[in-house]
Amino acid sequence: MITTYSLAIYYALGWTLIESYYRPYRRAFLKGRLTWLEPWMLYLVWGALLLGLNLVAGGLLIGLGLVNTGLSKLLKPKQVSLLMALVLFGASLYAAKAGWTWPYHADWLWTALYALWLGAPVNQIFHFLFRRFQPEIEIDDATIEGAGATIGILERLITGLLLLSQNYAALGLVFTAKSIARYDKISKNSAFAEYYLIGSLFSLLAVLVLYQVYQLGSW
Repeated sequence: MITTYSLAIYYALGWTLIESYYRPYRRAFLKGRLTWLEPWMLYLVWGALLLGLNLVAGGLLIGLGLVNTGLSKLLKPKQVSLLMALVLFGASLYAAKAGWTWPYHADWLWTALYALWLGAPVNQIFHFLFRRFQPEIEIDDATIEGAGATIGILERLITGLLLLSQNYAALGLVFTAKSIARYDKISKNSAFAEYYLIGSLFSLLAVLVLYQVYQLGSW
């Protein structure tokens, strides 16, 4: 049976994938391919995966496609996506009331959501809160574009995995390895050292908070 708890996780997972991963990075990863694939279309696919193949789902998806054609001229893309998500969530509540079978386990959906939030969403929140502290990059200190963000994502994923496995002693190794790799730049550039410390502490705080949320949701 479909439960409200499972639905909330399912749509939070879909929203995270579409709004935090696909929308910001689709141009970089797709490189001009599939330019017609808009975020609102993915919301329809996400809803179809839930509702399954039946007349209600088919009529809903066709109707939403037609509605989006008109709304796209009046609303911004994010507003259209939000409207699509709300309508599909309402349809899924109807599915729950009707007693449709739920094909997914809430446990693995919750774990997937935990892992996804450790990635791009935390990076985006950090950039929004602390971008004013980012030091200017000198020509000699130029690094690979996106490498810092990727390192942060891997760091949080490893830390989150260690917390799940209760291997707390290994947590220090993650930060030690990261500090050794940046030691030369930290010792020579105080502005970078402060920004590095802010980023490391924020990443650790984000992992701990999300881990506690994950634990609460796993009860």
